[in-house]
Amino acid sequence: MHQDCKVYLTARDRSDRIALQPVIPWSRIEEKGHHSIVIRDSIEFQSIEGFGGAFTESAATVLQKMPASLQEEILNAYFHPTQGNGYTLCRTHINSCDFSLGNWACDEMDGDVDLKHFNVKRDEQAIIPMIQRAAAIAGRPIQIFASPWSPPAWMKTNGQMNQGGKLREEYRAAWATYYCRYVQEYENRGIPIWGLTVQNEPAAVQPLGFVHLHIRRRARFCARLSWSDAEARETRSACA
Repeated sequence: MHQDCKVYLTARDRSDRIALQPVIPWSRIEEKGHHSIVIRDSIEFQSIEGFGGAFTESAATVLQKMPASLQEEILNAYFHPTQGNGYTLCRTHINSCDFSLGNWACDEMDGDVDLKHFNVKRDEQAIIPMIQRAAAIAGRPIQIFASPWSPPAWMKTNGQMNQGGKLREEYRAAWATYYCRYVQEYENRGIPIWGLTVQNEPAAVQPLGFVHLHIRRRARFCARLSWSDAEARETRSACA
């Protein structure tokens, strides 16, 4: 038995907001037409890891300024497994991004290759509380993957987080360790980081928070990141 297909429409210049449209009946066809959708449930490809959105400083800050009841309504609409969209896979940013309130980094001390001044105090103001509340509503940890828009300004050839620039060679190891520290700090706050990307839009040169990272540089950096992660895990084991 074939079920009817429900269609929902959201449009920017109309009043439609997840508005239910006329039902479309499914039916078998013998020949493929121009507008046909053929589903072969016996053929499987890659699995879908999850659906979600982005935790950004701007979104988290705006949420905090809303009445408590509206905050709860919004978070439920996104993350509740039965009453909302049931988001389970989301991205956030390491350091600031183009949806932040300004440029900032987890370590802004020039030349601090040992990351003695590394902290996530800025994240704790709005981003981390939002993620924690979302996970509580979802009833499970949100699968988080994190991306940097730019290293700290002192690690870059142009001396600023904006307008492209490149990662300085002498800071490659420190930047790799930076990722590991970020993961550790979030784990310490009950937020496991499921995945990382090396760089958001690595070939972009835009006004806000980017670094140009050629594919060969990305490959070398991934190798450095793997080594730093192994060293970090050994350090955690020794401390335990």
